[in-house]
Amino acid sequence: MKQDKKIVLELVESRLRIEELEHKVKVYELEYQNHGMMHLCMPNYRGTMESQAYLSMFQLWHKLGVLRREFSFSNHMCTIVSTARQMCVLTALNDPKCEYVVFIDDDMTFSPDQFLMLERELFDNDLDYISALGFSNSIPTKPCVFGRYDKDRTEENSNTWWHVVTDYPRDQRFECFATGMGMVIIRKRMLEGMRRDKRGDIIEGYQHFLYNGIPNEDIGFCINAREAGYKIWCDSRVKLGHISKDRPLISEETYDSCGKAIEYGGDMARLQFIQGEVNLEPVNGKVKVAEVEPAEVFIDLKDWDANIVV
Repeated sequence: MKQDKKIVLELVESRLRIEELEHKVKVYELEYQNHGMMHLCMPNYRGTMESQAYLSMFQLWHKLGVLRREFSFSNHMCTIVSTARQMCVLTALNDPKCEYVVFIDDDMTFSPDQFLMLERELFDNDLDYISALGFSNSIPTKPCVFGRYDKDRTEENSNTWWHVVTDYPRDQRFECFATGMGMVIIRKRMLEGMRRDKRGDIIEGYQHFLYNGIPNEDIGFCINAREAGYKIWCDSRVKLGHISKDRPLISEETYDSCGKAIEYGGDMARLQFIQGEVNLEPVNGKVKVAEVEPAEVFIDLKDWDANIVV
């Protein structure tokens, strides 16, 4: 008898959980049904996709299907990333049903709920651009968040200088100068506005991702967007994992574990946003110059013995 009651209670609890999930799905459907179709793009320069990234994308496709969301997907393989991104933008601009573009790199890990959180932040605040927080596949790793730091500007070289924001705002949405595009959502109205001149005419052959020879297409896009009057936002509550072949998954935890080593990453000084601006200032009012101590152990090759461990 007691066993039967236990089974009945478990069935009731299970049904309640299902009903709760069904209710959440219906809420999602009501909230997002008027946002129009998205164009989801994963540029793929190498022609392959990491298994963890594929699993993340598969889970997202499933979630979007459950929510009955309308979307298209493109995966330009063996194509230069800036070209693949531009092709995706043109596809979206030429589709009257498309309302926004989503870029997700082929070596990112994330959950569907993280994407939905980022998407909700975009629509709830009527933003044009928002990026999740990602970290570079470099040693030491660094956040893909950038600010403007004019210490290197001169009369001879007046280009806008961008630098890594080592001390970025934690667990909040914030404006910045530029971001990476590990996961980014861009409204179609922004893409349309960027390619038009002051008279409203389309600039023939306009390239959203090229800016004055800057080799990084993500930053080039952000600079073009800012010059067209749009704001760039990052949400550090949505944290991506970056797949690496030579290290564990690169994440915020990986970055924090680097500690002071980040200061030695190629003139990467500790910089933070000036309050309310996208310009940067040194943390604690000064830029620390890295001082590397000379190695204490040197091995003369003529005395090298493979059996000796130093």
